[in-house]
Amino acid sequence: MDTLTSYLLNNPTALVLVLPIVILVAVVIYILTFPATRPVQSRRADKFHPSRVPSNLDTIVIGSGSGGSTVANLLGQSGQRVLVLEQHSVTGGCTHSFREEGCEWDTGLHYVSKAMSTRTKRAGAIMDFMSQGKQMWTPFPSSAPYDEIVFPEDPHVKEGAPNEWSHKFYDGTETTVRAVLNSIDPDNDELKSRVRTFMDICLDV
Repeated sequence: MDTLTSYLLNNPTALVLVLPIVILVAVVIYILTFPATRPVQSRRADKFHPSRVPSNLDTIVIGSGSGGSTVANLLGQSGQRVLVLEQHSVTGGCTHSFREEGCEWDTGLHYVSKAMSTRTKRAGAIMDFMSQGKQMWTPFPSSAPYDEIVFPEDPHVKEGAPNEWSHKFYDGTETTVRAVLNSIDPDNDELKSRVRTFMDICLDV
């Protein structure tokens, strides 16, 4: 090593050639090793007590909903020691469900945009990273609507157009655009453009 160091110091041209290679290798190693993963230590959720809070924490996250769980996951995978505090008896916020009288109920979230399952989209890339590629999604059937919204009749829609109260959303942008147009005004090009823009925004969120 001393001989190589002396050689490089005495030969500026060789140093200029070697230095970029060393920097490139260092950058590649940094990219491949960061964030540094650490084994997940499963701990049973229990009632809070100050004596149970570790003293060597990096971050405390208040709330275990979608936002809190996402932040805690990303920070934990980047090497931080994270504590998540949740006042409810069940973690997950609006993502958890419960059963009552033989039926299962969603507390909030019951479907997501396709962006969540698309690794090249921001939301999908984050979810894929957090689950280490293990998250699986169940697609909606394309023949049935997954959502329906109800609005009063629009007084600005031309006379004779359907102008219905109910508007259905289906799997697939074009299918939804056609369904919404058919329920309001099939010949309205401006409405068609606006609905398609709305669906594109939903995919990118």
